[in-house]
Amino acid sequence: MNKSIRKLGLIALLGMAVFKPSQRLAAQDIQSSAVKQIESLNAEKEARTMVQKKLDSQLWYALKMARGQVITPLVKTLQVSLEKNAAGKVHIELSAKVSKTLLADLEKLGMEIETSLEKYNSISGYAPVLAMENIAALADVQVVKQLHKPINSSQQAEMRLPEKPSKSDRFRAAGKALRSALKPGISNISRISVGAVTSQADSTHKASMARKAFNVNGSGVKIGVISDSYNFKGGASTDVAAGELPGTNNPLGYTTPVIVRSDDFFGPATDEGRAMLQLVHDIAPGAQLYFATARYTQSNYASAIIDLKNQGCSIIVDDISYLDEAVFQDGPVARAVNAVTASGVLYFSSAGNSG
Repeated sequence: MNKSIRKLGLIALLGMAVFKPSQRLAAQDIQSSAVKQIESLNAEKEARTMVQKKLDSQLWYALKMARGQVITPLVKTLQVSLEKNAAGKVHIELSAKVSKTLLADLEKLGMEIETSLEKYNSISGYAPVLAMENIAALADVQVVKQLHKPINSSQQAEMRLPEKPSKSDRFRAAGKALRSALKPGISNISRISVGAVTSQADSTHKASMARKAFNVNGSGVKIGVISDSYNFKGGASTDVAAGELPGTNNPLGYTTPVIVRSDDFFGPATDEGRAMLQLVHDIAPGAQLYFATARYTQSNYASAIIDLKNQGCSIIVDDISYLDEAVFQDGPVARAVNAVTASGVLYFSSAGNSG
């Protein structure tokens, strides 16, 4: 993060800390009744028990209202936004010490377990609103929060990227790495036609020139793609038969199928991962392709990154982000990216509409 931005943020925080909420708000001509409501909400937060403080506020407010309780004497109800399944259970994620005993205890409380990753101390699933405080009371549970779904780059208007070396340095480093990663392929590959549609990226990125200059087509390289889903909507076999993806019935001889390490079978999902793989196949038709989903939790996302690296992928690309990823420190996804790039993997993350 830019140091000047940090300084400005620190100054703003210090300035806010000097004044009480009522003093800060009064300067903005907020009605005294609104100031009292805000102060009552702050007082309510301070009065929560240690177990109740494990719950994020949206879950706690939903629980109080489900019990027929007021939020505070001055704030009777609040609008909360929680994702629920058909049974009315809320989608949540726990930070917890994962064990068979804990999972059994959660199921007894009515939680439907979706994922559990011991390495990342993460459990996700659906649970009844009225069970939230009992879930938080379990000794091995540290945090209970609503689960925020990830979004792919076609769904967002903007995504900020971390600071990187200069553009020329990145080009030199990428060129050197790609030359060492790509293996010789078939001759005259600059004129390869893959499927009924060839991505414009093949021309935009001068991929056809690279294939001709280095006599490569991606053969011997494993490329991993991470997105929402691969075949939730169906149609993967049709893409293979049309030559858009490699597989057993590929008419152009690229018969090594896409290895799907994990997929989103619950949805809603867009199969954007399959579209990304079609683009990769246009540019490097000889490469072996892998897919993993980043859905469910950030821990699942991080696990997918590590898994693709362990499968031998030397290039990984994603187009997914979680809006609640850590801002001032590396979260599980960033740590996983750091780990795989330290081992030599080339990792590319879509900039969305910010690119």
